[in-house]
Amino acid sequence: MYIYMEKQGIEIAHITNDGKQINGKPIDNKEVTTQELKDVVRMFNEKKPMFIKFYANWCGHCKTMAEPWKELIKMVKDPMNEVSDKKFGIVSVESEKIGNDINKIISETENIEKIEGFPTIGSITYDKGGKAIFNHYEGERTANGMLKFIKNLKHLKNNSVGMKGGSVTRRRKRKMSYKTKRNMKCKGKKKNKMGRTRKYRNQ
Repeated sequence: MYIYMEKQGIEIAHITNDGKQINGKPIDNKEVTTQELKDVVRMFNEKKPMFIKFYANWCGHCKTMAEPWKELIKMVKDPMNEVSDKKFGIVSVESEKIGNDINKIISETENIEKIEGFPTIGSITYDKGGKAIFNHYEGERTANGMLKFIKNLKHLKNNSVGMKGGSVTRRRKRKMSYKTKRNMKCKGKKKNKMGRTRKYRNQ
């Protein structure tokens, strides 16, 4: 599986603190090419486009997204899919792994300053000058919706990419109200054993 995806130029990364999925089961190495954060850093340094998700194990919206994300991975690996021969990465990063390496990527990427809620989903692409740009994904949280977003990325042979016709986010009609979108993201808080709420801090 790893060799197949490498030939196709697709890398699947799932970065966690304990090697487990959000449901507590071990990550299946047949479904990913890496669990190493250094490979995400390498992709960024190589200017390889990425569709990336930051999530937290305690976030209900993140748990709901787990199956559509798995389905998305199956779809992009399908040889019959038009993106299966493109060079890009699909990356999941658990909140506990947001540290110096991830913060460095964020600091060098336009349109994102820090991870303030979960899930945070979008693409990291690069302009002609090599500058990284984050485009927030605000579409349907389904495999088909995310695949459509990926298909709108313009992949070049040298992995330097831009967006067709500008940002997908800007072109999409904002059908959801601010309140609705806000309710679809878990803010950086979780309850401790005493039932009190504490604020999430980037590590």
